[in-house]
Amino acid sequence: MEKKTLILDASVIIKWYIQEKDSDIALNIRDSLIKKETDIVVPGLIYYEIANALRYAKGAARQDIEKAIGNIFLAALKTECVDERLLKDALALAIKYDTTIYDSVYLALAERHDTIYVTADAEFCKKVGGEHVVLLSEFASKR
Repeated sequence: MEKKTLILDASVIIKWYIQEKDSDIALNIRDSLIKKETDIVVPGLIYYEIANALRYAKGAARQDIEKAIGNIFLAALKTECVDERLLKDALALAIKYDTTIYDSVYLALAERHDTIYVTADAEFCKKVGGEHVVLLSEFASKR
């Protein structure tokens, strides 16, 4: 079986730690990572996004947030540092689709790796559409 590569954003990975709609799908992706069936590529900014989302999660205790932060670094995510080409590609996509650079970096990574970007952000998916982005709730049916 060939190993898959996916791009995930914080809206998906946060569901590994906070029970939300479609957490089961996100956890299946995590399990695939743990079993080494899938590589997950992310930009470095994702760690700030995850920590911030956890910090503002209702009822999350500091010790639980710190544990989740520790676990995310153990998750074997393939982190890509920003480079000039990635940022310029993200800018072009942000202008084309009227989205933020933050969101467009994930899409630029998906295009760079010729794979899909999985997100729980329905508004982003609606704006972008296309072959490189899929909504988390639809991910299981697209596999």
